[in-house]
Amino acid sequence: MGAVLRDTARQFIAATSSWSTTSMTAAEADASSLLEGLEWITSYNHQHVNIELDCQQGK
Repeated sequence: MGAVLRDTARQFIAATSSWSTTSMTAAEADASSLLEGLEWITSYNHQHVNIELDCQQGK
């Protein structure tokens, strides 16, 4: 999982990444990343955020 925190001018504030050895679908990986990202962003005490995901679900 990787995440980037930017301000309203889209300027870089912080970034994080993590590693997982768990096997999961693309949708599950995005959901897991979303949860982890929300937990991470709460440490910055922001109340209004926009979330962008890039799920690459195969067909």
